Amino acid sequence: MGVYVLIYALVALYFFLQAIESLRPRKSQPQVPPVTQTGIEEFPLGIRFYEDILRRDVEDYKRAWKEVHVGQLNAELAVQAHALAGINRAKYTALRRLYSGLKLMTLLAVGLVGIAALSAVVGTARKVTKAATRGAKVLGTAERIDNPGVKEPSGIAFYPPSGHLFVVGDEGLIAELDGNGKVLKTTKIEAQVEDVAVHTPSGMLMLISESRSELILYDPARGHEMKRWPLDLESMLGTTITERNQGFEGLTFRPEEGQPGGGIFYLTHQRAPSMVIGLAFDPAAPVRRLGADTVLSRWPLSYEDLTAITWAQPLGRLLVIADAKDRLLVIRPEDGAVESEIPIPGQQQEGLALDASGTLWIADDLDKSVLRIKDAATRLQNQLEGKPDEAAPAEGSGGDEEGKSKKKKKDDLFGP
Repeated sequence: MGVYVLIYALVALYFFLQAIESLRPRKSQPQVPPVTQTGIEEFPLGIRFYEDILRRDVEDYKRAWKEVHVGQLNAELAVQAHALAGINRAKYTALRRLYSGLKLMTLLAVGLVGIAALSAVVGTARKVTKAATRGAKVLGTAERIDNPGVKEPSGIAFYPPSGHLFVVGDEGLIAELDGNGKVLKTTKIEAQVEDVAVHTPSGMLMLISESRSELILYDPARGHEMKRWPLDLESMLGTTITERNQGFEGLTFRPEEGQPGGGIFYLTHQRAPSMVIGLAFDPAAPVRRLGADTVLSRWPLSYEDLTAITWAQPLGRLLVIADAKDRLLVIRPEDGAVESEIPIPGQQQEGLALDASGTLWIADDLDKSVLRIKDAATRLQNQLEGKPDEAAPAEGSGGDEEGKSKKKKKDDLFGP
């Protein structure tokens, strides 16, 4: 690539030099025989060329035109035509070189663009491959589902009553997928819904609108909005918001007896400040503005772009995506402490869910896909217990004993 660019630079230099050469003023000195050979009647007097004209004053120049003979004028025209032909030949030679250089530069430029495009494609492919395999040593290999029913997946939730998944898209759609990621149906909703969670006591979905700062109760069976609650952002965060275009991006629900509504809703504020909020309210109660009185916990985090959150019942932990670092944060629900951070696949992860089998689902907005990582909960549990070798076997390793160990661990987590 470096040699190619050097060649292109040399050809460009040649091109500019030829352009300058074609513009250079030229002067041709014709070979005029002496007057003794041609005679005064055939000898040019120099009354047309500007240098000859300026050698005389005005009166002398007028006199020359009065005294000029037709033969002398013809001779001067012939000399001038010959001189101009010589000048034109030099200019056309320079222009031909300029034209050839321009053609060569065009071909080299096409080649340079082609090499750059190829490099970009290769670089993008490498980035995509790297993004797809990131975190595989801990979580396992991710399977890409490229048609999740929405164009820009921004949130995903597992729905226990049916074993299905719901995916929301920024463009204003919600899709229902089966347990294998196959699209069952799509329904139009409002745009800029950033995440979806399941309110398990009622079986309803809760959506979060970042642009409107509202929680929306949604009936998945009827495909109909039930009610919505406006959020008092600054009151809930307990601090001044420094970036007005940032809001709540992630949403999940953790069942807990004794709480209004049967549990705690957790929301992630993307940045400025980056924070996880826990709040309790009863979705069956009348609609009101939700503020500081509903907040149970505030956990500021040092990570940027908190785009998704889910409750991992088998682990007893909250899982949060820090998109800026492509990390999965494992958080204790008692105090909001980050126990572990794990690399995760994907290019712009904006949704997160864990199904009943321990499979981790990631909604990737930029890649317009959903990633599925089977047995991720088992591997996460092993990671938390300090068993990285068991959680992340090397490629080509494993066997009956390893398979039995993983099966036993999974049975411990999810039951027989």
